[in-house]
Amino acid sequence: MGKEVPDNGLKGLEDRRGRPRKTDDTFEKLLPPGEKIQRLEAEVEFLKKLLEARKGERRQGRKR
Repeated sequence: MGKEVPDNGLKGLEDRRGRPRKTDDTFEKLLPPGEKIQRLEAEVEFLKKLLEARKGERRQGRKR
């Protein structure tokens, strides 16, 4: 009648076309611990500044 469809549940619905994507985790694993800490500290500082900037936008009212 039709094609047999394997019963794989949700895993059977995943898109498995093409190459698997590389994540930033791969890059993070290659960094020495000291550089990883510096990178994470810089990311935290950036996010703090971004949060403060967004708080300032709310106080002034956003212009669209």
